[in-house]
Amino acid sequence: MIAVDARVVLYGANEAVVPPAITPYPGHYRQRFELPDGSFAVIRPILPQDHKKVLDMFREMKTHTRGSFEKLKDAVSPADADLLRRAEHSLAPSPHFFDFIDTLSLDYEKEISLVVVPEGQTEIFGIARLTLDRKSSTGSFAVAFPSLYRYIRSTLLHSLIAVAKSEKLKSINSVFAKDAHILRLAEELNFEIKSLDNGLVYIEKVIS
Repeated sequence: MIAVDARVVLYGANEAVVPPAITPYPGHYRQRFELPDGSFAVIRPILPQDHKKVLDMFREMKTHTRGSFEKLKDAVSPADADLLRRAEHSLAPSPHFFDFIDTLSLDYEKEISLVVVPEGQTEIFGIARLTLDRKSSTGSFAVAFPSLYRYIRSTLLHSLIAVAKSEKLKSINSVFAKDAHILRLAEELNFEIKSLDNGLVYIEKVIS
């Protein structure tokens, strides 16, 4: 026997429609793009079943890249010294390395995480997380991927900017270790760049 408890609410022509309590899966952020070898990959919002695959990706990064991976972690105001230390610690393999995974959220009203999946496969080889502050209309972001796939960083950043525009954010920001390729890409995308202590860089982009 199957039991269904359902309710239909009708609104008058002049009544305001109450938004759903849970933000629906933002499938409209899904896109297909070509890889350098001519194959294709899909970038899409994260799903509950992706958790283990993302964790596998991070374990692979920790095992084989020995800290050479690029991870934009815990984007925060440069005035917050404690969070800056967390960002610095996250740049080396350690137990804190997995906090990125533990804090992934499926509440799309507060956070939108995008994963990169080769077309026709299930492996995840890149993730971007955008944390939304609806009150200030700003967002902080982090991006992680094995160094072998660093060519996807441009696609990930462009996707985050597109999401930020769609979510009507005024600006987005992040903190990461200095890297010439990332700095050049940030400049091309019109990010404001500020050097911080301990080899970290704060970047911010006004969304227009």
